[in-house]
Amino acid sequence: MIAFFISIGLTYFVIGFGISLVFYFWNRRYFPRFWIVLAIGLIGSFFGGVAQYFFGGALLPVGKPYMGMIPSACGAIVFLWIFTVAMNYKES
Repeated sequence: MIAFFISIGLTYFVIGFGISLVFYFWNRRYFPRFWIVLAIGLIGSFFGGVAQYFFGGALLPVGKPYMGMIPSACGAIVFLWIFTVAMNYKES
């Protein structure tokens, strides 16, 4: 059981890291430091995973090989998008 949760956590970490890399290189002017982007991407990824865990029947079933990668990726993207909008609002 512990190995299952570790594998889910590592999956969410890899998804958050990958999406953070894409956002960092895509919108470098909004993200001054990579560590900020990474932290926000990881938080969003884990938030998407938690949302998938609580609303698993509505989103994707838990225990499949993909372990809810889509909600996790969506969570990271949404959190980074909100941060981008906030940074854009701050500049104007």
